[in-house]
Amino acid sequence: CEKLNFDDIAHQTLHTRFTLTDSLNVGPKHSSTGPIKRNEFNVYAVEHYRDSIKLFINNVCTLTYKRLPEFGPLQWSFDKQYALYVDMQVGAPWPGEAKLEDLPVEMAIDWIRYYEYPDE
Repeated sequence: CEKLNFDDIAHQTLHTRFTLTDSLNVGPKHSSTGPIKRNEFNVYAVEHYRDSIKLFINNVCTLTYKRLPEFGPLQWSFDKQYALYVDMQVGAPWPGEAKLEDLPVEMAIDWIRYYEYPDE
C-alpha cells in the first residue's frame, strides 16, 4: 500500500516476479487504488486465502487477485514467505516534487495485524 504526497487515494499493488516481468500485461489485475481520508486514520486490509488475495481500504474491497492455473506456477508465489510493505512517498519521480512548505510529513500507524484464511 502506498500513499503519494498529499493524494486522496492510496495505491495497492501485489509485486511479484510474474506481475513485474513475466506477465507482459496479461494475467489477473494486480494493482488498484481506493479513496482515503487524508487527515484521518484509514484501515487497510489484506486477506490471504488459498487461491486468492483480497485488498481493502476502509472496508471496501479494492482488488481480488486470484490464482489462475492457466498462467503457470510463477503467477502465484504466495505459498512461501513474502513481505508486506506500507509506505508513503514524498518527493520522488512517481509522486512528484515535494514542496518545502509541505514538510515534514508523517505517517502514523496504530497497528498491523496479519490473518491467513486457509479456505475461501
